[in-house]
Amino acid sequence: MPGLAETFSVYLGDYGVKAFAVLLLFINLKEISELFKYSKIKSIIVIVLLLFIYRIFHATSAAEQQLLPLISLLWLIIVYLSVKTDKHFKIFMFCLYASACIVLLSPGLERILDFSRIGYSESRSDNALTGIANHYIIYAQMAIISMYLSLFYLIKSKSIGSKFLFAFFLIISIVAIISSGSRGAILALVMSVGFLIFKNKKTISNNKFKFIILILISFSILFSFIPIDTIFSSFKVMGTKKDTSSLHRLYLYNFSLESFYRAPLFGNGWDYIRLINGLPSHTLLLQLLAELGLLGLILECLVYTKLFSLSRSIKSQLIVNDSLHYMNILLGLLVALGSWSLFENLGFVFGTRQLYVVAALIMCFYKINYINKI
Repeated sequence: MPGLAETFSVYLGDYGVKAFAVLLLFINLKEISELFKYSKIKSIIVIVLLLFIYRIFHATSAAEQQLLPLISLLWLIIVYLSVKTDKHFKIFMFCLYASACIVLLSPGLERILDFSRIGYSESRSDNALTGIANHYIIYAQMAIISMYLSLFYLIKSKSIGSKFLFAFFLIISIVAIISSGSRGAILALVMSVGFLIFKNKKTISNNKFKFIILILISFSILFSFIPIDTIFSSFKVMGTKKDTSSLHRLYLYNFSLESFYRAPLFGNGWDYIRLINGLPSHTLLLQLLAELGLLGLILECLVYTKLFSLSRSIKSQLIVNDSLHYMNILLGLLVALGSWSLFENLGFVFGTRQLYVVAALIMCFYKINYINKI
């Protein structure tokens, strides 16, 4: 079944499966030419390869330690070669949704809904949600994936029972994002939802009353689960002496900027910030500038630019509502995970697996809904 191995392995952190990824790539090797058949797909693969090659040969630590993120690129290639039809795409999406829901519920509903954990504390990482993801950042990423896919299936479903089921997972996903322990996840959620509202402003303006009612109902349900003051409690202490995490990040931001000024074009070498301070920059933008310079930042931004270019090409061909919803969901996920990198060590250069899965799905959607129709 296309995507099934990817779905359950890439998120459960089983590094032994990475050897299986290489095996799957060789199985699909006879179809590798498909990667270079279309210019827009080829350009994405080439840019990511250049980014990794640059990172490997401009690293402050052993080069072999920089090879692990290439596995994410292997998964992208495998998914792209495996998903050939609309049916394959839908199967993969549902498998992705199923795995996201498994991770989402893995800490248990009681812990997810335990709002005494929410807010700032010196043991914030101990209070965070992890479940089988083993890290609260990965867990929050899966919660965002679960939220967007729950929204898609809620819109798509026709029976009352399935609508209640998807609405339940939608609400739990939002609650989990807020209570995950990641402030970046909340900001990423707000930014991606804002992007989708702006992108679909014409559709919304034609259905203003329905949209307003939907927003009011959604907030009413959400805030019946979460006291509103708990959402802002972890942000109120930012910049104060009590929040040592934010203060330390401000120091890392300043150090990263100073490092960038010393080597603006090519940077000081990958992993330089961690080597000096013991921690990375906690922001993709500053870490790229400090370690890979303007060249590294340009390569990373080009990947996003090419993916958005794919989405524009797809949109010109879409007619069916389901396909439009798929594209909105994929763009929402891309913006959420991409904007999150402004506050965390995430991005294509880091080999963030969830981001590569979303990129692979956009590429597959382009192949199925654009190339096959022209």
